[in-house]
Amino acid sequence: MQKLFTIIGDINESMAKIISAGPFVMAVVVTYDVVVRYVFNAPTEFALEVSEFLLLIISWLGGGYVLKHKGHVNVDILYRIFPARTKAITNMITSILFFSFCGVLLWKGCEVSLYSFQSHQATQIMKLPLFLFNILIPLGAFLIMIQGIVQFVQNLMTAIHGGGESQEEEADTLGIKK
Repeated sequence: MQKLFTIIGDINESMAKIISAGPFVMAVVVTYDVVVRYVFNAPTEFALEVSEFLLLIISWLGGGYVLKHKGHVNVDILYRIFPARTKAITNMITSILFFSFCGVLLWKGCEVSLYSFQSHQATQIMKLPLFLFNILIPLGAFLIMIQGIVQFVQNLMTAIHGGGESQEEEADTLGIKK
């Protein structure tokens, strides 16, 4: 099972490496648009659309990576003082909402993607097939969901076997100290 968890983590790490160029590309596109708009009085039509789609790519495909590194917003006023076992149980309880949300995103994202594919919808400016961007919704939901499954199993193992009282003493699925 640890091999599968490593593969899922590697997929999300790879996705993060791929999309990490997105902000740079966005900055270049926006800078180009600003220069040609104000210096040459020749605004581009594609800059806004490219920036929007890059932002979608970064947002949707980066969720699994952010979850893996515990980078999502977390209200932890009481949570941070809990022992590892209590944290794991709390995480498992809140996973019900997490998996429900991911399931709806996956389901509805597939519907929207299929509809845009079947109806041959295209972007307004560049006339690209819209399903290429709509497919990011279920793909991103899938990536974050599989990372969530990994964390759920790790929390389950911590809840069953216990864990240290501090963050440094928490163990992963195989009992290896972090």
